[in-house]
Amino acid sequence: MMMGSAVGLALEEDIETAAEERAKPIFDAAHDIAAEYDTEIETAVGLGHLTRAIVNRAENYDTIVMGAHGEHSEGLTRSFLVGYIAKTVFERSPIPVTTVW
Repeated sequence: MMMGSAVGLALEEDIETAAEERAKPIFDAAHDIAAEYDTEIETAVGLGHLTRAIVNRAENYDTIVMGAHGEHSEGLTRSFLVGYIAKTVFERSPIPVTTVW
């Protein structure tokens, strides 16, 4: 039986540390790209309900930039639809949301 990354994370002894370790390479790449444009960004790891975790922190920022789809979106779903989490954040966020493919 194959487990998704969220299930694997849930089985970790220290979930917060494990989440931060998994996010580090992605966040490092994002900071490197921002630095190329002489821009500072802030990244954060949130635990819990994805949409709520993002929207609840939104007022602390100028904008939200997020992927349009989760890592498992494929085929027609990826081509024609914005992912559920991105769509919900877009609808509920008090600040602008930019989605990237």
